[in-house]
Amino acid sequence: MALLRAQVESGKAEELSPEELGRLKARFSTVAVVGDSMAQALLEYGLLDESQVFYERGGITRNLGPVTDRALQMYPETVIFFTGLNDADHETYDSYPEAYAQRVAQVHAALPEAKILICSMTPPSNSLGAVREDLARAPVFDQVLEGWCAGSPYADYVDLKWMVRQDWYMDDGIHFKRSFYLIWLQYLDDILC
Repeated sequence: MALLRAQVESGKAEELSPEELGRLKARFSTVAVVGDSMAQALLEYGLLDESQVFYERGGITRNLGPVTDRALQMYPETVIFFTGLNDADHETYDSYPEAYAQRVAQVHAALPEAKILICSMTPPSNSLGAVREDLARAPVFDQVLEGWCAGSPYADYVDLKWMVRQDWYMDDGIHFKRSFYLIWLQYLDDILC
């Protein structure tokens, strides 16, 4: 973990060797990542395979039922939810945890032994947050999500805020460059060990 934090602080995430990437893909063979374009980036950067990532670009948590169903068909041992800022645009502070409660109940009903991890909502870049009030509310949504997870018997919260760097944002101020995902994958691997 200290090595990952040092990479974030320096802004230089180390590239994975083909062997290390292969090991991580194999490690995630029993993991389903469910989400929106935030999850999709794992495919785009070649970090995980199509059999491991289930997404709906532009999706919100409440509407990810069909995507979650597809993920459950692989009978994963772990389901990781990783969504972005779409929910901040479509949900309220009260309805946001309800949307996650639906997804968690869906996973738990189908696979009661599966581990369920919910990644924090990452904020927009500082420049985008300055002009998009709806997205600037992301930290409050994330606090609500963290609180809900603390009371959930089935879902664990995964804080990603420590790995957010302004220079790791794509030009849109929402999505992240490969460096972020290199750290994300290794961090989740540490959590799953």
